[in-house]
Amino acid sequence: MAKNNIATGNLDSSSFSLTEDGGAISLISRNGSIDSTAGTLDSSSFDGNGGAIVLESNGSIATANINASSDGILENSGVINLISRNGAIDTTAGTLNSSSSNGQGGAIVLESDNSITTANINASSDGIFGDSGKISLISRNGAINTTAGTLDSSSSGGQGGAIALESNGRIATAIVNASSDGILGDSGRISLISRNSSIDSTAGTLDSSSSDGKGGAIALDARSNIATGNIATGSPDSFSFSEDGGNISLISRNGAIDTTAGTLDSSSDSSKGGAITLDAQGNIATRNINSSGGLLSGGGGNIALTSEAAVFLAGSRLSSTTNGSRDSGDIQIDAKAVFLSNGAQIDTSTSGRGNAGNISMQADEMVSLSNSKISSEVFLGEGNSGNIKIEASSLSLTDGAEINAGTDGLSKAGNIFVKVKHLVSLSNSQISSEVFLGEGDGGIIDIETGSLFLTKV
Repeated sequence: MAKNNIATGNLDSSSFSLTEDGGAISLISRNGSIDSTAGTLDSSSFDGNGGAIVLESNGSIATANINASSDGILENSGVINLISRNGAIDTTAGTLNSSSSNGQGGAIVLESDNSITTANINASSDGIFGDSGKISLISRNGAINTTAGTLDSSSSGGQGGAIALESNGRIATAIVNASSDGILGDSGRISLISRNSSIDSTAGTLDSSSSDGKGGAIALDARSNIATGNIATGSPDSFSFSEDGGNISLISRNGAIDTTAGTLDSSSDSSKGGAITLDAQGNIATRNINSSGGLLSGGGGNIALTSEAAVFLAGSRLSSTTNGSRDSGDIQIDAKAVFLSNGAQIDTSTSGRGNAGNISMQADEMVSLSNSKISSEVFLGEGNSGNIKIEASSLSLTDGAEINAGTDGLSKAGNIFVKVKHLVSLSNSQISSEVFLGEGDGGIIDIETGSLFLTKV
């Protein structure tokens, strides 16, 4: 403990003895800063529990490597806690490690009045039944930047740990991993909150998927823009009847959402896909979004896009299909205008016993499809097609665009309802609810509009 600044080199309280724990390390500066970049803080244990490491200062904190890990069988790693009451935290000179080879990963918590900048942070567990530790970064008045490394609370055998980032300023991340490969192990939740700025995760993947358990939810909430790369909450390799994909939620209160740098995937190979929700004051532009369900008790999760401006789907695929006994998810888009182009697809079809999902699109102004398709169909399945409903001021289909609720089985085709205030225009395009090969019934097509313009090129 010191009144002013603290600067350290190596501090070692680790243990290499059988069943012995690492000792705790505590550095407290009441009025100054802490700088340990000249060495390593080590409270690890070879066969016992890792010791806790706590750094607390009134000013800034800068660190190199900090190691509170444990290699002991069923032994736990120590917690790492850095608190700066009036300064910034910078750990880019090293790694924060509270991982465990055979037990529980330790929690890692960073709390600062100003910015937080990190490299690798590791609270993972490789134990057969070991859970990972949580990772929490809180910046009350600054930004958070973790692009120099990976945030890892994944588990090879147990539960993934939760990862939470909360700041007043911008949040920028690379890889954030709370996944689980454990037998029946669920993944951890990932939460990014920027109260007054933006979130950018395009430098890496946000991953709370699970190989054999439930995917963890991922939620991003920002006052300004949100830009993402890949986001994964699915259960891609599970063959359990109850291992659902986790939900994905992106909320931009005054900005836009752009996910074109990656795919949003909450699908499940054997159970139900997680719900995916995007809500923005500004434009929404997406790449692929997949909340489909697989075999066994599979069903799709709902997808909802809500924008006070426009939704752009350029070469994108929004998919909530099913091959199993439960229904596909519904897809709903509510915006000022909606544009599908370059082969974009919206698909809630079924190839199983479950019904295809409904598709609803509502726009204050235009809905435009160019070389794109909206479909809720049946492909060799036992379920019925879903209904498609479009409400807009105008609707334009060009360059081979399709709206289709057909069936190729004994089941019923879906109904299509179009309610457009001014003009419906189809150029070399089609709206259909037909029976392709089977003996099922065709659906109703109801178009209510001021003008209807049909051309074939």
